[in-house]
Amino acid sequence: MKDLLNTNSIKNNVIIYGAGKIGRRLSETLSNSGIKVIEFWDKDADIIDNLTDIPIVKPNLDFKDKNIIIIIAVFSDSIVNEIKNNLLKKEFKKIISNRDEINNLLYNSCKNLDHNELFKLNISKCIICPVISDTRSFCNIFEKNIQKLNYNKEIS
Repeated sequence: MKDLLNTNSIKNNVIIYGAGKIGRRLSETLSNSGIKVIEFWDKDADIIDNLTDIPIVKPNLDFKDKNIIIIIAVFSDSIVNEIKNNLLKKEFKKIISNRDEINNLLYNSCKNLDHNELFKLNISKCIICPVISDTRSFCNIFEKNIQKLNYNKEIS
């Protein structure tokens, strides 16, 4: 995934398929890394509140640029596979759908902030992060900052 997102020829523009909590968290992470999310695609676009300046639209399988990177930010593996198959049928070439890769991207973003002592614990964001909610992964950054918070409460 890293190679796909760092390819200069595609100008690092992506579409995130899924405008829910995971998609929004992913959008924030990508934007902080200099990668531009041009749209969210979501089947429920007409009922989702847009909290960013990125348009939320119904999936456009006739999108002209078949080389655009599409990241599927949906939690259910079966729905991810269905979406991916539909995109492949429409000849989209650059699809990122592996949940572990997406979790690693999110985790590494927080890890870099933590390493530079810039990480700020935001429980409402951390709780919805798929790195924490996915049973296949673990976030020691969250745990470490919760422990710090508890330690600071005990001292005061």
